Amino acid sequence: MEKAGRNNILYYLLLILTAALPITASKFFFNVNDLPKSSILILLGGVIILTALSLSIIRIFKEGSLEIHYAGLLDTAVFIFLISLIISTIFSLRPMISLSGQY
Repeated sequence: MEKAGRNNILYYLLLILTAALPITASKFFFNVNDLPKSSILILLGGVIILTALSLSIIRIFKEGSLEIHYAGLLDTAVFIFLISLIISTIFSLRPMISLSGQY
């Protein structure tokens, strides 16, 4: 598969995941009648993530190198956000609860 086609597949899988997964976290989908819908969306998200990850790993092994593209300001903002999450987890009153995201 050519590089542009593989990137398009990953892009569209990411778009599907971005649109579908917030629906599963909605309070409207957590009742007995909507459990199958929520389960299917969660499974679909897992399949999309595993597909994107496997395509990326296959590309890395085929090309023999790992390319990391730096997008400038966006990558810097994401990195700062991740650092703030790590710091807040370390200094929280209950770090284990902070890691799991539950109350």
